Amino acid sequence: MSEKKIPWHKNDALFKKELESGLELQRYVAEKIEALGYETEVPDLQFRKSIRDAKKFKDIADIIVTHPDEERVRFVAEVKSRRLTFKTAKSYPWPTVFIDTVEGYHAKTTKPAIYVVVSRDSGACIAMPGELTDSWGVTETWDRVRQIKVTNYVSPKEDWTTLRRAVQGVHRNLSSARP
Repeated sequence: MSEKKIPWHKNDALFKKELESGLELQRYVAEKIEALGYETEVPDLQFRKSIRDAKKFKDIADIIVTHPDEERVRFVAEVKSRRLTFKTAKSYPWPTVFIDTVEGYHAKTTKPAIYVVVSRDSGACIAMPGELTDSWGVTETWDRVRQIKVTNYVSPKEDWTTLRRAVQGVHRNLSSARP
């Protein structure tokens, strides 16, 4: 007799495992951003009581980044991980990089200023601005972890850069913006 699969939205054990793994990577990326001279805040881990509560968590940021000397420099970084090996955007093994699910992106009231993708194999990070642009595409894929079909935003790997360059680019934009 085969074991019955638990649907993703009801699988609390898988949800918690993925959430805890994500928090570990958020802290990892936050340390890298702090090494660049910024302050970071990684919100405490919170679990939903029910899938009905999921919408209450849509605006919990992965990392809040601030600059100690510039009050205007405050932004959100979203962290995604991939079970792929890469060291740089150029060595990313596919022509496009998943950014976020279409549903997840549009559910966020505060959009991330940068997206960071971490290789679970090498620990390398690549990043890009979080603004929806013409270079973003949409693709439907099968999420092997959650066992569901998802629609993702993707962008060419050429749009991605180092974490340092992405953070500094957002800093420049926020510093030069009019109050």
